[in-house]
Amino acid sequence: MKDHQLLDIIMESLEGEYYNGENELLPWTFWADELTPTEVLILIKAWNGEGKVWSFADCKNEDSVKNGYTYISEYQRGIYRIEITANMGFHSIEKLCQLEPQF
Repeated sequence: MKDHQLLDIIMESLEGEYYNGENELLPWTFWADELTPTEVLILIKAWNGEGKVWSFADCKNEDSVKNGYTYISEYQRGIYRIEITANMGFHSIEKLCQLEPQF
């Protein structure tokens, strides 16, 4: 499925400004104003294991969400850290670095 189709499926599931995570494509809840469309795609790709994705549960890191989940995901040569709460709610996304183009 193409990126714009994935994004359309999630955006059609919004209840007002809230996404309740009922679609198996992305079970994490979030408010529409918390994320850009690109960030929603990054979440979808991370959850579905597309590309390079590492996930950790409660890593005991002071910066992580207590009892939550951390995903490190590559999307379009950028590396992102995604924090999800224990009840599957979106907490944060941060771009860690941009990788050099490959030839």
